[in-house]
Amino acid sequence: MAGTRDETEASARPAGDRDSVEDSKTIASGRDLTIPAADGYPLAATVYENGGAWLVFNSATGVKRGFYSAFAGFLASRGFSVVTYDYRGIGGSAPESIRGFEGRMQDWGKLDFAGVLDWVEQRSPEVLGGIGHSVGGQILGMVPGAGRLSCFVGVACQSGWWGYWDPPLQWILRLLWRAVFPLMVRTLGYVPASRLGMGEDLPPGIGLEWARWCRHRHYYRGHLDDTPGFDDFRGPLLAYSFSNDPFGPRAAVEAWIEWFSKASAEHRHIKAREVGLKRLGHFEFFRRRSAHLFWDPCLDWLRSSLRMEER
Repeated sequence: MAGTRDETEASARPAGDRDSVEDSKTIASGRDLTIPAADGYPLAATVYENGGAWLVFNSATGVKRGFYSAFAGFLASRGFSVVTYDYRGIGGSAPESIRGFEGRMQDWGKLDFAGVLDWVEQRSPEVLGGIGHSVGGQILGMVPGAGRLSCFVGVACQSGWWGYWDPPLQWILRLLWRAVFPLMVRTLGYVPASRLGMGEDLPPGIGLEWARWCRHRHYYRGHLDDTPGFDDFRGPLLAYSFSNDPFGPRAAVEAWIEWFSKASAEHRHIKAREVGLKRLGHFEFFRRRSAHLFWDPCLDWLRSSLRMEER
């Protein structure tokens, strides 16, 4: 991989070293609007506009955009313009009933992410950066024109193949992908992911495609032929992984990094004990209570990668 650098020790501040994240500058608020996907599907979105370089924010599977509002507002209050959005079938972009909803997980990258990139480009000549959480980084590989992004931050982004997990969770995932998801779709007409602690409920086509990908050693790369982002994206790539993350073990994150062989990648694996916490998991990075640990180092990296002055 071009320029890969692995930082085993956390590039974060210890828990006792609180900086100005919460003390000086306020968290900016956003405005809600609708952005068309590449096929015209209406996507619920929130824009935090501040006149600076644009960041497009991709959510995790089944996570509404509102979960990321504090981090997006933090970035906007420090000079960036940020757009968050809900994928089709999720949150504000879902129909009243997701039973029978015709959508695929690949649509999140090929159509939804692509449409938001187009919308931002039409409004600003500024350079673009991207941030993805979990599947939000996976879809970078399938979006047309990924080379439009000057840099990308992947937070707990991973390959979904079950083999990257250790037993006994590995066995549970094999059962989930091979039997539970298909059975739920056949009996209920959708995947009640909320009952499994996996975010919002998923439309049938999205849930089944996700399960099919996770059964393959090469994840969606074993199913999709048109994945231009792997070649198109060649900018700086910052990948975070965390100890105690049941949804993104280190091996799965490392596999995701390897997909982007033409990027200049840096991997920051953060251990809970090194930042004074008992656990980190899949979501702690975005919680305001942990802002003093993660947000400023990420902000510094974005400014450096996009050659922005501090504002």
